[in-house]
Amino acid sequence: MPRPKRKRFVQSMPTAVFFKPRGVPLRELKGVVLPLEGFEAFRLVDGEGLSREEAAALMEVSRPTLCRIL
Repeated sequence: MPRPKRKRFVQSMPTAVFFKPRGVPLRELKGVVLPLEGFEAFRLVDGEGLSREEAAALMEVSRPTLCRIL
């Protein structure tokens, strides 16, 4: 029996629904679904410039869990 999933802490909902390159119509692109916890992990590490340890603390998960999310 798998362990129950713990809730992840996310500071705010993303304002964008999709990201795409300029000049390329959306209908010509393939979609990739990014879970909310993955978006938050990317935002903290890449967008805010936090270390993985700092981002994990903010999301209230362990560093190895954050690395699995990324």
